[in-house]
Order: sequence, then structure tokens, then C-alpha cells
Amino acid sequence: MFFISCKESAEITPLLKITSFSIIDNNSASTIIEENNKTITITLPFNSNVSSLRPKIEISVGASIIPASGSVQDFRKPIYYTLTAKGGQKVIYTVIVKLLKQPIPEITLIKIDSVEAGLNFEISGKNFGKFGLDVQTYLIDASKKEIEVSGRLIDSTKINVNTAIETIPGFYDVKIKVKDQEVISKSKIWISYPSPQVIKIEKQFFINADTLWLSAKYIDVTKYKLQLQLLNGTNSMKLDFTKAVGDQLGFVIPANVQANTYNLKLFNKTENKYSREPDFKIEIFDAKKPYVENIIDPKSSYKKGDIILFKTINFDKIEARFYQISLIGANKSYIQNGIFDMAKNTLSLVLPESILKGKYSLEFSLLEPTKNINYSFNTNLNIELKD
Repeated sequence: MFFISCKESAEITPLLKITSFSIIDNNSASTIIEENNKTITITLPFNSNVSSLRPKIEISVGASIIPASGSVQDFRKPIYYTLTAKGGQKVIYTVIVKLLKQPIPEITLIKIDSVEAGLNFEISGKNFGKFGLDVQTYLIDASKKEIEVSGRLIDSTKINVNTAIETIPGFYDVKIKVKDQEVISKSKIWISYPSPQVIKIEKQFFINADTLWLSAKYIDVTKYKLQLQLLNGTNSMKLDFTKAVGDQLGFVIPANVQANTYNLKLFNKTENKYSREPDFKIEIFDAKKPYVENIIDPKSSYKKGDIILFKTINFDKIEARFYQISLIGANKSYIQNGIFDMAKNTLSLVLPESILKGKYSLEFSLLEPTKNINYSFNTNLNIELKD
């Protein structure tokens, strides 16, 4: 007789396992799960923010995990995930996030072939990073000298480069350095001499044959031919450069320039470059008509009752009986009658007793009401009254 005994088998322990580990909202992450040492390695692009990542975790059936899937974690240090089965069995995984090495930047395009010193140009490429402070921009001249210039990071593929206005004209390579990685452009950019810049003029009012003196920058007269353009509406006239004294250029106003108000532009004829129009204008008066040349024996300051004597030209060309001088001050202006001496070509003015102290510019008018004559002109003359 044979006896057969049956015993219920022991309950099988479920397999504790992380089957999938990914980063939510980051398709660039790559994952390696090593079951033999229960280690998960996540690799992210260079410069990724790892301080607040949300993992999506899939695990074996019947298990639970802490920290939970979807909870935000700071992966600047390893995170330990514990899987637990219903029977109490546990498995611990170590999750490590690594960043790829810093990629080498690339320059694919310098958008223009040449740029004027002091102006900007843009380069395109990739791997310029996300942080402007990480990026340095250089120009490299023919002698391989590196000149650091200002570069503004637009995004990881574009940089706006600002050339210094002092840059010597020539061909330059462009070098981009992003932290420890750098690249030099395959093509060069030509940086040309800057456009002239008008800073100021010596005076505002002129007659034909006067010399207009102006101060300017980027006016190397030994290399470049310069002209001054007078603009009035659609009409323009170019005056050839006469002479230079320091940073001042002199231009003689020819006789054929008509009396009018003009804007100015300085023209570098050699490089075909114009300056921007300055804020100030000039006014030209007809040299064949009356004008005041200067003050005879001028004083540094005047007082009430003083007599001022002016040297005149062409006052006899107009049949005027009245000669008015306008003293234009910051707070108050005065109109006084003058006396013209035809024999001496002088005009005299007595300063009124009521005039306030201060600085005054002078304007002149010649009048003859019976013949409807009224001719006026401004001057560059100024006086100062003190007590």
C-alpha cells in the first residue's frame, strides 16, 4: 500500500523592480537602469537645472515606492527610492543625475561682411549657453592679438557683438569662449573707420566768405577727404575742407551759398560716410547786405550807461533811418535804438539804466517805415552786464 501526502506550497515573493524611470517635461533625458547594483543613472544636457525634477516611475505589480512617482526632487545629490512589497520585503534603488559635458560652441555665420567701428554685428551658431556672463567675445587681428569686446547673448544660437569705436580698421577673426570651451570663426569680418561725428561749432551765424569752424571726431585728414554738407530741405551744397587746427575743421562758406538756415552733415568722401545731423543749425546771411563785424574794443563786462561801439559793413546799402539793437537775456530782453556813423561805419549803443545784470545776445534791425524797409540779422555777439 502506498500513501501520497500533499503539502500547500509557500507563497511566492513578488519581484520588486523599477521598470521605468523618466523625467516629466524633459524629453532630453536618457536613463540607464542597472539591476545588479540597483542604480539608475539619468543623463541630462549640459547646464540643465537638476534642483527640481519630477520623475515618472513605473514599478512592478503589487509594490509601492517612496518617494512617490511625480514628486519633485533635488537631484544635485543622489536620491534613494525604496520599493516595498505587501509582505514587507524591500529593495532600495539609488538614482543619480549626471550632466553631459559642456559642448564646444560653433560659429556658423557672421551675418555681415563688414561693419563700421562702434557699431554692432550678429553671429549665429550653437552651444553659446544660456547665461550671458559665461560668454566672452574677442576680435583677433592680423597679428593674432586678441581684443575683448562686448557681446550680448540673444539666445544659445545668437550673439550680438559690439565693436569698440577705437578699433583699428582691418580684417578680424571672431572668437567665442563659453566657460572653458572656445571657437574661432572660419570667416573674417572687415571693421572700417567710423563715420565722422560733429561735436560742436564755434558760432552759429555767418556771412558769405566766413570760415565755419567745427569740432569733430574720426576726421583723420591725413587719410580721408572730408566735406561739409549744408542741407536746406531738398537742397544741399558740399563745402570742401580748408584746414584743420587740432580737432577743429575749417570750411569757407562760398559766395554762392544763399542766405538761409542750414542743417549740417560731415562727409567722409573717401569712405562715403556721413555723420548724423547734429542738433544745432547754422544761419547764413548775405554778405552783400548789412552786417555787424564785431564790437570795437570789447570789454569782459559792462555796466548800465556804458557805450558799445560796433564795426559795421554795408549799412549804407539800405536807406534806413532807424537802427535797433535787441539785447536778448535769459529772463528779460530789451530793444534799444542805435546811432549809425556813416563816415566811420560804426553803430553805437548806450546800455539802458533799467537793464538787469546777466548775459545778453545781440540782434540787429534796420528800419525805414516810409519805404517798408525792415532788414534783420542775428549775430554771435554776446555781452555780460555786472553791477
